[in-house]
Amino acid sequence: MKVQRNSLALTATIVAALGFACGTPQEPAIDLASLAPAADSVQGWNLDIEPETYVGEDLFQLINGGAEMYHEIGFSRVLSAEYADPDQRYITLELFEMADAGAAYGVYSFKIGSGGETASVGSAGVLDGYYMNFWKGPYVVTLTGMDDDPETRDGILAIATAVDDLLKADNAAAPSIATELARHSDQPDRVKYFRGDLALSNALPITGGLGFGMNEGAVANAGEHQLAVLSYTDATEAHNRLDAATQKLVAGGDFKLVDGTAEGEYRLVANDEKAFYLMVRGTRVFGVYGPAGSDADALMESMTEGS
Repeated sequence: MKVQRNSLALTATIVAALGFACGTPQEPAIDLASLAPAADSVQGWNLDIEPETYVGEDLFQLINGGAEMYHEIGFSRVLSAEYADPDQRYITLELFEMADAGAAYGVYSFKIGSGGETASVGSAGVLDGYYMNFWKGPYVVTLTGMDDDPETRDGILAIATAVDDLLKADNAAAPSIATELARHSDQPDRVKYFRGDLALSNALPITGGLGFGMNEGAVANAGEHQLAVLSYTDATEAHNRLDAATQKLVAGGDFKLVDGTAEGEYRLVANDEKAFYLMVRGTRVFGVYGPAGSDADALMESMTEGS
C-alpha cells in the first residue's frame, strides 16, 4: 500500500540564506533529492513517491515518536521516497543528514538492533529481514520493504548500493569512545553511541531520570552485563554528576549502596541481586550493570585500565 505524505515547501536555499544573513558564508546545501536514485536507475525498481525533504522540527511529521533522539544527537534534514517494482512491491527510502559523522553513527547504532547480517555499503551496514540501515559521513540511510522475500531483499540491496554511490562523503570510523568500549564487548559492531540522557536511558533503562548529562557516551553488551562509559568536560563535573545520580538511585529504594567503596566508586545492589558498579576516572564515568560478582569486577578493571 502506498504511503501518502503532505508536501513540504522547504528548500535548501532557505538554509543557505540563513547562513549568509548571520554573516557566515556557507557552502550551498546539497539537494537531498539528488541523493535518491532516479527513475529507471535501479533495474526493476522505479520511484513511486517522489522525494520529499523534512527539515528541523518537521521531522516529527515523518516519525511518529522517537524524533527527539535524532534532535538530541544532532539532526539536520531527512529525505523520504518510495520505490516500487512491477509486482507492486514497495521499498521506502529514508536518508537522514545529521550534524556530523559522529551523530550519523549514533543514529545508526540505535537503528540496527542486535540481529541481521553485515552489508557491504557505506562505513557499515546491516540488513535484517526487510529492514536495512547503513551510514556514511554525516548520512544515515534506512530502507524498509514490505516483506523479506528474496526479490524485496535484492531490491533493498540494489537501492542501497545506488544511494551509496551517490553519497559524496568519505567513510568514517565510529567515535573513539565507542571503538574503545567495543574492545570489551562480545558484540563489538553493535556499540551504541549517544550525546544525551534520552538516548542513554533507551540503551540502559536503569539510568532513566538520573540526569547524567554527559557530552557523549557509549553502551555495549558483554555477556549478561551492560557496559557504559560517559565523557565530561572536566573531572569535577564527572564526579558531581556521578554523586547526584547515585543519590537518586539509593533514594528510589530499589538499590542500596555497598559499604567499603573507595572515593569515586559506587557499588549498588538491587533487590533482584543485580548490581550497578560505577566509577569515575578523570573526565569519564564507567558503569557495569548486571549480575554481581567477579565478572562485573573484571569488566570494570578492564574498562578502566590506564584511565
